[in-house]
Amino acid sequence: HGPFTVAEDELILREVFAVNKNILVDRNITAENWKDICEKLQRKYKSVHERWTSKLEPMLKRYHAGTLNDDVREVLINHLVKNKLNYSQEVDWKELTKLPKFAGTTQLIK
Repeated sequence: HGPFTVAEDELILREVFAVNKNILVDRNITAENWKDICEKLQRKYKSVHERWTSKLEPMLKRYHAGTLNDDVREVLINHLVKNKLNYSQEVDWKELTKLPKFAGTTQLIK
């Protein structure tokens, strides 16, 4: 199908927030909701869900936290070194995203 267009991103955002206004807090959306959104886009579930979880949701969370343009890579590296975490498997990503220095990040840091 190719890259997502701005119109498709807008549709995803509109539909996701129509289903759950608190989606950025509770992340609660059903598989049936995703199926409906995918049908409207005429795209596969995996690509639409991945677009939300890896691009749109993290961008919105960083925007709301005021960290949209912050590059967290150096902060992340310093955190890993300071805490003697050598492998990504050693990191509790869910807890890491709760730290103030990672405000607005999600478990998928890209």
